[in-house]
Amino acid sequence: MQRPLVVFVLYMAMGVAFGIAHGEYYRYPLSQDVIGLWLSLTIIAALLFYVGDAYLFPKQGHFLRPHKAMPARWLLYLLIFTMAWFYSYQQALIPSDLAEEENKAIYGKVVSVQERPTQLLFDLRRPDGEKIRVKYTGPPLPQEVVIGQALSLSGTIYVPSQRRNPGAFDYQAYLWRQGIAREMTLRSPESIRFLDSEDRNSLVMALGAKASSLRNQMISFIQNHGPPSASGVIGGIIFGGQEGLTEEDREVFRITGVAHAFAVSGTAVGVLAGTVMVLLRSGRQWRLPIWPSILITTTILFFYGFMTAFPPSVQRAVLMALGGLLAYGFQKKADPPTMMAAAAMAILLYNPLMLGDIGFQMSFAATWGILYFLPLFQQWLGGRNLPFYLKGPIAILALSLAAQLAVAPLTIYYFNLLSLSGFVANLVAGLFIATVITFGFAIFLLLFLWETGASYLLTSLALIVEITTYLLRKLSTIPGAALTVATPHPLLMVAYYLALIVSREVYLNNISPKVLASFQRALLPASAIILLLFLVPSLFTPATVKVTFIDVGQGDAIFIETPEGKRILIDTPGPVGYQRALGQETSKENQLLTALANRRPYDPGEKVVAAFFNHKGIGHIDLIINTHADQDHIGGLLYLVQNFSVGQLILSPPPKEVFTYEELKSIALDKKVPIWESPAPLSDISPDKRVALTVLYPGERSPQANINDSSIVLLLQHQNVHMLFTGDLEIEGQRELASLAKQGKVDLRAEVVKIPHHGSKFFDELFVKETEAQIAVITVGRNYFGHPSSEALEAWDSIGSTLLRTDLHGAVTIESNGRRIWYETVRFF
Repeated sequence: MQRPLVVFVLYMAMGVAFGIAHGEYYRYPLSQDVIGLWLSLTIIAALLFYVGDAYLFPKQGHFLRPHKAMPARWLLYLLIFTMAWFYSYQQALIPSDLAEEENKAIYGKVVSVQERPTQLLFDLRRPDGEKIRVKYTGPPLPQEVVIGQALSLSGTIYVPSQRRNPGAFDYQAYLWRQGIAREMTLRSPESIRFLDSEDRNSLVMALGAKASSLRNQMISFIQNHGPPSASGVIGGIIFGGQEGLTEEDREVFRITGVAHAFAVSGTAVGVLAGTVMVLLRSGRQWRLPIWPSILITTTILFFYGFMTAFPPSVQRAVLMALGGLLAYGFQKKADPPTMMAAAAMAILLYNPLMLGDIGFQMSFAATWGILYFLPLFQQWLGGRNLPFYLKGPIAILALSLAAQLAVAPLTIYYFNLLSLSGFVANLVAGLFIATVITFGFAIFLLLFLWETGASYLLTSLALIVEITTYLLRKLSTIPGAALTVATPHPLLMVAYYLALIVSREVYLNNISPKVLASFQRALLPASAIILLLFLVPSLFTPATVKVTFIDVGQGDAIFIETPEGKRILIDTPGPVGYQRALGQETSKENQLLTALANRRPYDPGEKVVAAFFNHKGIGHIDLIINTHADQDHIGGLLYLVQNFSVGQLILSPPPKEVFTYEELKSIALDKKVPIWESPAPLSDISPDKRVALTVLYPGERSPQANINDSSIVLLLQHQNVHMLFTGDLEIEGQRELASLAKQGKVDLRAEVVKIPHHGSKFFDELFVKETEAQIAVITVGRNYFGHPSSEALEAWDSIGSTLLRTDLHGAVTIESNGRRIWYETVRFF
């Protein structure tokens, strides 16, 4: 069957991928990950141009040995590819004339809304067409923000943050895919003025207000008539979001791979569209014509979009559904691959950057997997004489397996999670989501006709939810239910998909024996070349020590990888504690403060350092060192020691009792982690014999009038290269070390120095000069202490140091083979 649209869309998508990667080249420094991505895209493009034409004219060609296309067709393919590249590249560079400034006044209309317990997010479109993401965190507003509402705002404009660490989420790119280049923060109701616009009674605004009201009625009904344990799950699946879930349930859904249920997107919209079309088109006595059915279904989908306030995932899902409905309408007999291509083309024409969206990739990969691999399972099952009671479950298993084969690499790449329990959980996940959504819309309709009946239906649904959640909890506790896997190299993912495709074609005898033999003969030398490219350099390149100064904001987190593969972590900050008296606030304000107090605090140990370890596939840390017991150095270690395997923990006792320090010791004792307090000066604590990690400070007589001067100072030596780690050492401690250096008792000279105390203005100039640092790194984030000070910057600059800052450059990685050093940063500056 000829599918020209499929092939054209593939060429288009390939061009879009190159355009997005081209845009990334100007946003981040060149790295090994970027080189791997470009190489993978080039290989895919070459294969697509080689075999793509055969699928346009399959009778003239053969898989892996296509016929030669006419020059005119090659020019057409190249034109599609080039135009898509240029189009997406232009879209990837979103312009904005708004500079970063405070108290900036802007005007516009609301185009989407996302409500959260402690935050209101909405997108505002200015008269010039630019969209702004607005974050409001103040007391409740006097009226509800709805789609179409005109607003005048006054707040702080800023550029969304880029990727901060290797493998981390790129928030800026996430917003760019939605056409947003600037954000604004608001904290008081006075900063928002609701305006009367000329089209205040427009259809869009009326629909937005009505849909918002109906959504609130539905959520209120679920919360008031359903059990708390199930209400959050039901509301989250129908309208999106995990705010109503407990931390335990969030972890359960993550481990079992069912967390996608709470991102209203393809599944919810697909179930709704499918249900409506079945009701309109499947009747024997009465059957609505196809185009009126599509019109009614589209109208219902858009109204549902208004009820969810049109977050990006719903926009994508509605566009996908609309593309599929149009393809179904224009074809007497719908061809699923062509329908999928039509949906993709509609989305990419509207917004080509969506190709880089995780939800877009997962949705289309799962659909492709089902279309491409499910017939194999069905063919295999067709030849088996199975009992009737096994056919249904095995068919569902085959459907889940086909989808999982396609999305597993993406799940590992983006989430570093291989959910073995997900293969089982997703057997029921699709049915579970469909049940909740179907029941939910039935409850919604009954709510306005027969409230008692809606209550009975909600009780039945809550029972189904609680049973399913209970089963998922049990499934998540099975040993090995989910494995943390390092982010795979893009070339490895290309090889995986190629192996899947070739295996399928071989099974279906789509590859002739002659071609298969040629392929097998070429496989051995090709594999040998690849192994040589990847293995030979590592065999002849000296082992290196790699130090990553992780960007954790205001705090330290330094990760060392030694030549023998040992892993050392120095410090990690934890949640920032804060208190706020309730005073005379209103009851609504009290509710907001209560929500803030109950919200799990942001922990860099969990959100940043653990994510960094997951990206690298690290489950064991040989040595953790806490230089001193300040919260911005010790707080995140509680989570890491609790959730990772640790070989040894080295601590510096604080001058006075610190609760976090005692809690960390308690956790380490419970986990049977050996603890070493106050290692003696000049002792080597390195777990790797090829490098030395020497304690320089503190000694028995060292000044420890404050907690910062109890910081452990370490000198890492790998052959001729030295790196000095100083914690938050204050001026008194620096003077003592400088004095010892003058006496020849210690050597502070180092090619790389971690500047003490985040670049505080309290430093000793003699200490700075004694280091003779070539590279000086400041680990710092947004703060109210004036770090780094201009005085410290000038002092380190005066000795010729190259200054690198995590707040500006993101994570800084320094590598050395023992003779020379080189570095790379995550961000430009």
